[in-house]
Amino acid sequence: ARGAREQGERGGEGGRGRYGMDPEANQLAEQVVAAVSQHVMRRAMPHCEGFHNRAMLHSQAGIDTDVGYTPGVRVPFCNEPPLLEHIVTVAPLHRYFPSGVSEIFHFDQTAQSHPVAVLGVMKGALFKEGMREFTFDVENAEFVRVTGFLVRRTDALSFDAQGARHSSDVYAVGQAKARGLLQRRPRSISLAPQAAEGGLVSKILPFSMVDGPGSRAAIFLQGCNLRCVHCHNPSTLAACNACAVCVDACAQSALSIVDASTAHPPLEPALLATASAGVP
Repeated sequence: ARGAREQGERGGEGGRGRYGMDPEANQLAEQVVAAVSQHVMRRAMPHCEGFHNRAMLHSQAGIDTDVGYTPGVRVPFCNEPPLLEHIVTVAPLHRYFPSGVSEIFHFDQTAQSHPVAVLGVMKGALFKEGMREFTFDVENAEFVRVTGFLVRRTDALSFDAQGARHSSDVYAVGQAKARGLLQRRPRSISLAPQAAEGGLVSKILPFSMVDGPGSRAAIFLQGCNLRCVHCHNPSTLAACNACAVCVDACAQSALSIVDASTAHPPLEPALLATASAGVP
């Protein structure tokens, strides 16, 4: 999709855009892929009886010398939009590649403790949005998916000093360096369920004896960006989206929205909810 990327950055009317981040660039990318697909389908292939005497497009993710344009139809690593927007961007392009196409998502450790949430995301991507293949790896896992093969993370990190243990390491390290594969920012998967009004539901405990007096059900909403050293819920760090639902719902009026850019140390995102000390 080199042409889509180059035109997308210039913009059809002189503007600038980036595939995965701007609607105009996403639309242009699909137009380019659709045109390639139509060109392939117009050409008869007498030895391809299994697919109506036509060749099937396959989205190869590229090699290490492919620098400066999108690998296949994937959003370039380290420039990825939020998870939902990412899925909605790539899914329409998958239907043009009957021979194979995939997207590799990068999750943090919360994916291991929330398999049901991961499954829900995959079902939505595959069955609702139309992705042909949904692939993911987990932050700091032993193996990293590069394209059609896996590589040990330790082998990739030690390649420059120790060389390759396997022939695939050469291709993997080239891809990793060209694409920024090992510098991707992981996504949290634990907060996939959402409340009806947009507030994030982190966890629901049907029975708890430590979250207030007596036995009760506990619902953990939103996230926290304070990053205390001994945080009991690290999966909710940096999850607050400043929707202010919790502020309006708090009976004690103990929550407020503050500008995180002026906090010390700096917090993220730009706005977050904070609680007053001493509130039960």
